[in-house]
Amino acid sequence: DLHSGPMPRHSQPLLSVHPLPTSRCVSMDARQPSQEPLQDVVRRNLARRAQLERDGWLIVRVQARWRGYVVRRAVRELLNRAVAQPDLQRAKEYARSLLPRDQEGRLLPLSCDLACFRVFGDGVYCYMRWCKLMQFAFFVAFTLSLANLIHNVSGGELLSQHGTLLNRIFTATTLGNASTLNSSYGAVEVLVSAVFTWAMFAGLDITLKEEAASRSESDVTQADHTLLVSGLPPAATSSAELGRWFADFGPVSHSVVALANRELLLRMPARQALLQSLHDAQAAYFLARTAPHSSGWRLPLLAGFGHLRRGLGLGETPPPPPSAASAPSSTRSAPGEPGGNPYMPGASVAAAATAREQRLLLLRQAVQQASAALADHDRESLSMVKRRHVGTGLAFVSFSSPEEATHARTALSSPSYTRAYCGRRLAARRAPEPSDVKWENLEVTRRERWRRQLASTGVMLVVASFGTAIISVVCYIQGKNVLNSLTLGDGMRGTILSLLVNLSVMLPVILGNVMLFVSVPLLAEKLERHTTFTGKELAVMLKLVFFQVYNSVFASLAFLFDPSIDLFARPWYTTGGALIANILFGDAIFIQVVLDWVRVGGLFSRLCLAPRAKTQLQMDRLYVDDADIYLAFRVQLAGKFIILALMFGTAIPLLYLLAAFYFWLAGWIDRYNLLRRLSPPPRTDAALTRALCLVVFPLGMALHALMACLFFSSLPAEDAAEANAAAAAAAGAASSGG
Repeated sequence: DLHSGPMPRHSQPLLSVHPLPTSRCVSMDARQPSQEPLQDVVRRNLARRAQLERDGWLIVRVQARWRGYVVRRAVRELLNRAVAQPDLQRAKEYARSLLPRDQEGRLLPLSCDLACFRVFGDGVYCYMRWCKLMQFAFFVAFTLSLANLIHNVSGGELLSQHGTLLNRIFTATTLGNASTLNSSYGAVEVLVSAVFTWAMFAGLDITLKEEAASRSESDVTQADHTLLVSGLPPAATSSAELGRWFADFGPVSHSVVALANRELLLRMPARQALLQSLHDAQAAYFLARTAPHSSGWRLPLLAGFGHLRRGLGLGETPPPPPSAASAPSSTRSAPGEPGGNPYMPGASVAAAATAREQRLLLLRQAVQQASAALADHDRESLSMVKRRHVGTGLAFVSFSSPEEATHARTALSSPSYTRAYCGRRLAARRAPEPSDVKWENLEVTRRERWRRQLASTGVMLVVASFGTAIISVVCYIQGKNVLNSLTLGDGMRGTILSLLVNLSVMLPVILGNVMLFVSVPLLAEKLERHTTFTGKELAVMLKLVFFQVYNSVFASLAFLFDPSIDLFARPWYTTGGALIANILFGDAIFIQVVLDWVRVGGLFSRLCLAPRAKTQLQMDRLYVDDADIYLAFRVQLAGKFIILALMFGTAIPLLYLLAAFYFWLAGWIDRYNLLRRLSPPPRTDAALTRALCLVVFPLGMALHALMACLFFSSLPAEDAAEANAAAAAAAGAASSGG
């Protein structure tokens, strides 16, 4: 039964066996003619082949095990060195890898076209185009107001006022310094209002066109395929059943019902912290285990050198201690044991080794404790996963094409569509981008969110009132002419001192605004519970605009409570008007440059915290400057400039130039931050820019028209009152003289 065909290559033995003739066989051992029967020869060769195969398999398995062990150990050591010995240069490269690039992999240049900002989504792109538009609009408004500004400077009504050099220059350009009003003020006001009206509609047109263009085939995202469905009963948690229900509108690629698992989702940051603690403990243990002994090579080397000196007669051997010499040999301590000969290096080596072992033991226990804490956390999370969760009433349904999603959304919004799901009528809208959804807040109902909004607004009103109190104290000090009484001199020294005095006035005001910057995002994150990142940004932006304008306007109008100052009379321009200019100047320089461009918090994290990180992962996270709600902060500051510049620009034309400078500088600061420093923010729609065009700008235009009427009517009334008072005084003097 010999196998006469070719054997598989992997099963061929080292010595091949072929059919032998029956009359003769060849011995494999002696290579001499053998008289053994053919069957015995074949049987012996088959047994040898089987033995060789068994031996070869065992050798291969042993070699595979050994090679695998060596490779795994080398890889583990390499990874430990890479993780436990972080490199700041790699953290810089990681942060740089997150920055936007062109199609060839190069960083986008700082002077790139505005179209490059489409990579950040509609929110950032529309904001950048809107800032460019506002820069042009305010510069044109200032150019149109130059005639009024020159007329104001030639008036000379406020030149006798005391104060810093910058305040005197500022008050000289205001409407309060004009001696008379002429028809050119009305004509310029009409032209300026027309420019701002055009800018408002142009900004809205930019937003609407960009939103329409983002729905084109070239910019289709997953959100265009998906619907956010609302109105589901809490018991309806079957995603498959919901997908079959929507299959009537077209092929459904994916459907999922959002469950009420907020508590489980909030455990993810806690797990991240526990995992970071475990990584830190493992890194500390690895560094301690692989660190060279501090005395492992020095003491033996010194001891050997000492023995060599004594052997050559170059030095004397110090006498041993009496306790060691007089003790019996059986009770003497070994050189390496505690209490041994202190002149022998073994005692120090043993002590160092003992201390090292104790440290390694403590670090190993820290690793075990961190690992146990992480395991307990995961075990509890797993038990929460196994619970039965009810639905939030929301679901996400994705279709194969955007047209099918649009068809389903149109059908559900039609009043004639009567089909129900689980006895309820469903509603649907375009789903937000996946990075825009705050999944842990989907179970919060709309009524509860409204209650939380009211509570947050009440808290912010208290905080804003405290900030207003700070600003009012500054206004009181300034109103009492404490600063105006300072004699700072002229020239460069006087200019520098006047600038420092203005900064001292702005700092408390900025402190009140910083309180808002800290409290508003914190309340939006912890209390309000928005379902989307865009909703959170919109709420933060609108509240910051409202409360900052509230602080500034209330502080500037507080001077009107002084009986000596009539409604927007000339003395108000040296107090309330100067305060408005100082606030906007401080925002344009301090807030925008120091807080938004320098970003002290990000620099502290990169320069102080990141170099002290124990793992590469922790260093990467600390070195990356996260954008988070950067866009909301930038938009709210722009909204503040819009309202205050429009509200007081009629009386203070320099505010138009200051606003144009702000928007010009904002464009470059945003370019640098978005293209060179910050990690890309979540992709959002143009809700913030749309709110500026539909809410903030119309409010600013309404206040602009109202305040223009008040400013233009206050000065003639003041002049008439002064003329009447002078006539009455003259008549009284004449009557007394007669």
